[in-house]
Amino acid sequence: MKSSIFYSLQLLLIVLSFTSCRNTIEGSGNYKTEERAIGEINAVESSGEFTIILHKDSISSVRIYAEDNIIPELTTQLKGNKTLSIYYRDHRTKYVHGKVEIYVPVKNLNSVDLSGSGSIKNTNNTVSENLKLNISGSGTINMVIVGQNLTSSLSGSGLIQLQGSVINNNQTISGSGKIKSFGLTSENAKVNISGSGDSEVNVSKTLDATISGSGNVIYMGTPVVNVNISGSGKVRKN
Repeated sequence: MKSSIFYSLQLLLIVLSFTSCRNTIEGSGNYKTEERAIGEINAVESSGEFTIILHKDSISSVRIYAEDNIIPELTTQLKGNKTLSIYYRDHRTKYVHGKVEIYVPVKNLNSVDLSGSGSIKNTNNTVSENLKLNISGSGTINMVIVGQNLTSSLSGSGLIQLQGSVINNNQTISGSGKIKSFGLTSENAKVNISGSGDSEVNVSKTLDATISGSGNVIYMGTPVVNVNISGSGKVRKN
């Protein structure tokens, strides 16, 4: 019994020691812009409190606008599969800063992944045959999309706002967040909710809705509606 208590105290001291030694970097308040050379980008993943702005451009560089002592702490790594990964250099450090804006040129976008409290948006239509959007945090994705197949996944408390037009609009919500796509016209929509989040879709032909949580599916249009509900959520017309 004594050895167990002693071990627990040792473990607690180690944890407290690690926490107290955690470094903090505060922004200087002096903003600057930095250009970083980069290759062709087909996907973007972000895991920090950043504002990512996607834009069509033939240039091969990422532009960062942030405080001068924060910029060196930002990693923009292009992986072999043409995925641009954006994250803090040291995950053990606490960063306290103002705005961080990262402008990313894309030609053919296939995937967007946000796992922080930041945001991702585009300045003009993203044209993509197959596009996947994912949020696993409290962040926001706000995009205008033109394409065939769009798949959106939300497992946090975040928000996905969509405009444009697609053929197939597929959505999965397993958190408390919302997907708002009244501004995105689609022929077919499939929505699966296992959390408390809500989905808004604009669909003309078929809507397949599966709800095993308390979330709701609200739709615009006159589709054929197929419903499978085992939770307390509802499917209703706007």
